[in-house]
Amino acid sequence: MRTLSKSNSDTLAVIVDLLIPKKGSLPSPSDIDIVEYIDNTISHTPKLMRLFVDGLRDINDKDFLLLTEKEQIDFLEKYECSNNLFFTELIRHTYNGYYTNRMVVRAIGMTGHPPQPKGYNLEQGNNFKLLEKVRERGQIWRNP
Repeated sequence: MRTLSKSNSDTLAVIVDLLIPKKGSLPSPSDIDIVEYIDNTISHTPKLMRLFVDGLRDINDKDFLLLTEKEQIDFLEKYECSNNLFFTELIRHTYNGYYTNRMVVRAIGMTGHPPQPKGYNLEQGNNFKLLEKVRERGQIWRNP
């Protein structure tokens, strides 16, 4: 861990697993090292480091890990209302790390390849004909 302490990373592991629970062939975030992904990502931005360290410390101060899963979920729902910026960044980084992970991409059936040239079939035809009315209208913008 670059930024997060052991207690903060343990708390974050529980939180990300509550945000995206393991389901079927989809792994839980802690199974695919999303906590390490988040730690690495926030370590490059001092403002995010402070936001996460303070937010997780605040959650740890409330004995979050001693609560039952239902109590943890209830606590996080209330905490989200009073700490919107922390929660927004937490969700953004959790989802970014999770849905770009190769295991998850494969599990949801994506190939991971760009859509062209081997991806989607393009409709054949003269698509430039669709632009004729635009060309006939002429320039309707100002040159800089």
